[in-house]
Amino acid sequence: MDDEARTPSGLDPAHREPRNRLPWGRRWPARHPRQDGGGSRDEPRPSYAALDLGTNNCRLLVARAEGGSFRVIDAFSRIVRLGERVAATGVLGEAAMARTIAALRVCAAKLKRRGVTHYRGVATQACREARNGADFLARVRAETGLALDVIDAREEAELALSGCAALLDALVPATDALEEALRSGSADPAQAFATTARERADATKTMQARRGRASYTGERSIGSVDAGATAVAVMAEQIAAGWADRR
Repeated sequence: MDDEARTPSGLDPAHREPRNRLPWGRRWPARHPRQDGGGSRDEPRPSYAALDLGTNNCRLLVARAEGGSFRVIDAFSRIVRLGERVAATGVLGEAAMARTIAALRVCAAKLKRRGVTHYRGVATQACREARNGADFLARVRAETGLALDVIDAREEAELALSGCAALLDALVPATDALEEALRSGSADPAQAFATTARERADATKTMQARRGRASYTGERSIGSVDAGATAVAVMAEQIAAGWADRR
């Protein structure tokens, strides 16, 4: 990986990705059995690449499938400021487009070198809003060979939410507890919300992270509470405290 790769400590991280996800969250109980039965090492291993071209950054992640696991084999991130002055002018500037194409050429070279078999690239707000967004993406295709899909705001939000999956380990059951407390006429539904959020956040201590940056630590994540779930618990406790003060 080059100097602009954003993998922690320059390591080559790996994590297991069970086929059947839990209904929410990204952590799985420690030593959860593999559900795919493994795979033969003699079988070709497909590789996957995801490219995100945003308003400010160009990011690429490349991973290789290894049976029931995924190993990150390359990564790239560069600040390109593609959306510079788009709000004022309505168009992508030439300097911004040149910076972005230079970064995308690096990405294209990595895809070729890594023998990527499955790829998706997306472009977000800057290309959505700029009048010359479509023309720019055609230029990208011609100069780098990379195809980029312009995704709408809803899909962008959904993808962003999936990247915050750890928060759901606490938020979803806490919300369920809040709804039940409201239905049952509880005198303190906010406390039910906070208590459940804290319990679920604490429960992540016995789980191994399977998604996000924490997954790079593998089994070493067991014994530590998940930061995202804990953030939800702290927020819920502050809401409950504020509710109590107003009673």
